[in-house]
Amino acid sequence: MTERGRPKIPTLPIKQTSFRLAHPRIGWTTHRVKASVVFALLVACFSAALSAAISAARADLAFTEVAAVTLDGQGRDASAEILAIDQRSNTVYVINSATSTLERFALLHDGRGTPDPSYELRPLSPINLSLGEGKALSVAGSVSLRNDARPSATTSKSAMATSVDVWPDEDLVAVSMARLDDQTDLPPNGVVLFFKMASGELVHSVEVGHHPDMIRFLHTPSRGLELLVANEGEPHPTGKYNGSGSLSIIEMGSEISPLTATERWRTHQLSIINPETVVTGTIRSEYAREDWPKDLEPEYIAVSRDGSNAYVSLQENNAIATIDLNQQTVIRLFSLGVKDHSKPRDTIDTIKSDKTWQLKAMPIKSYFMPDAIATFEQRGNSYLVTANEGDTRGGSAQNDVIKVSDINCDARSTLPAWHTRRNLKQLSKLEVDRLSILEHPMGCPEQITAFGARSISVWDLERESLIWDSGDHISKIVAACLPAKQYDKRSTKRGAEPESLALWESGERLIAFVGLERGDGILAYDLTQPERGEYIGGIFFKDRRHRGPESMVFLPDETDPDRGLLIASFEYTGTLAVFSIEHRASHPIPSTPCPN
Repeated sequence: MTERGRPKIPTLPIKQTSFRLAHPRIGWTTHRVKASVVFALLVACFSAALSAAISAARADLAFTEVAAVTLDGQGRDASAEILAIDQRSNTVYVINSATSTLERFALLHDGRGTPDPSYELRPLSPINLSLGEGKALSVAGSVSLRNDARPSATTSKSAMATSVDVWPDEDLVAVSMARLDDQTDLPPNGVVLFFKMASGELVHSVEVGHHPDMIRFLHTPSRGLELLVANEGEPHPTGKYNGSGSLSIIEMGSEISPLTATERWRTHQLSIINPETVVTGTIRSEYAREDWPKDLEPEYIAVSRDGSNAYVSLQENNAIATIDLNQQTVIRLFSLGVKDHSKPRDTIDTIKSDKTWQLKAMPIKSYFMPDAIATFEQRGNSYLVTANEGDTRGGSAQNDVIKVSDINCDARSTLPAWHTRRNLKQLSKLEVDRLSILEHPMGCPEQITAFGARSISVWDLERESLIWDSGDHISKIVAACLPAKQYDKRSTKRGAEPESLALWESGERLIAFVGLERGDGILAYDLTQPERGEYIGGIFFKDRRHRGPESMVFLPDETDPDRGLLIASFEYTGTLAVFSIEHRASHPIPSTPCPN
């Protein structure tokens, strides 16, 4: 795969670090212990245990926030969603769902080469993304509609932007739009809008599958320029319709300028599974294989280095699909299996009412259920990194959530291992998979499974197997750095929810940044040796100025392989922030694991 349109960022002078993360050294002395302070001592003991658990982390990575801006919600709470960057002009594009606009910011620095350069995110004119009710949009190419869908441009009642990507070589920025229609029982197709980057002018639109959730430009010498679209096919909130998961490939060809020949664009619609697809493991679905298209939900796209294969996370189904892009077919589907929380390094907190951190080994399992994924290669092997956020269909017509306390085991003569008085006290409010309950003849299964592994993982793509997982480290670092009073309430759901990913490849070194949607932080792991990932730093926003990192992009500094910029959008605060990142192996060890 060529790197047309994705050059390195121009030389950026990077500010020196102001704080670092490393392993803590916590201790205390006491002469008398009264009954009134026993609980406090227990909490202190737990903190010391957490400190010991993360003591192997090195102080290798430093974060410094160098610029930030809050999006304008125009009377509503702004929400900074997916972002992309034109590295030629240093223009950042970010979706603002509150205003249905694509915000644009120029990333500037003073350029004087001073030791302490200043940065700025300067607002540019936004691009309006509102489709408008009843307005027809032109449909390009040969869009193949499925049996359960029809053109919906004249019936759509609302639409929301879901993803953005840029291709500077052709002055193109693309935005996917998902439609919601309350006046039909058929799932409306989504649409991708194409704009000129410089002017923001709408130049083309292409209809795709139901509920497009991610888009990605790709250029290869043999196929030219393409846009890959993961169509999640989410059901209507009330169950009026249920779309099919699919992948759209918009072929723009190898023209010198594709925009001069949009009539030649072609769109291929792929079902996320076909009769020839090889399936490995148990795919999480309530349907038989022939009906899986109604249930499989493509979420996120990663691409092999040579552009021959695409990998798509099926989050709700706990699986990864492999697409042969040359043959335009889904060739493999493999289950990610489950994580065993009875193991010492996979402890879990399942209580929120006590507002304290209580990580324990418990006789339960959890699905990995990744959101963001990314590929990389080391020593000729291909790997996949996953941010194991977890997700449910709770609150919808396809509700798949049940609390442990609502599982009735009265009909069983022999109770499963998780169903003891002591365990139920810990597990009663935990949300687990309802599908396994429905499948068991007595409604009381041997195993209960929660949503999301609360970790970051590395998978061998050839063997389709797990080779490394961060275990309970994310939970432990969150417990050491954030107050339980505010954050423990997520313990019965999916914890800190690692959601977004960005990779930094520099020579043989590979670093993965993972954003914690409910942990208000960004952590970094060295994956240079994929089988032995290592935590090397991070940043938490205790003042809650940034909450819910939704999307991240890393920009390497072309003059210094140990420095770069990490740009992140934050959903719940509607903020966009830029962090200077410095990699050094000689950082001193501070007295706390958390940045000030």
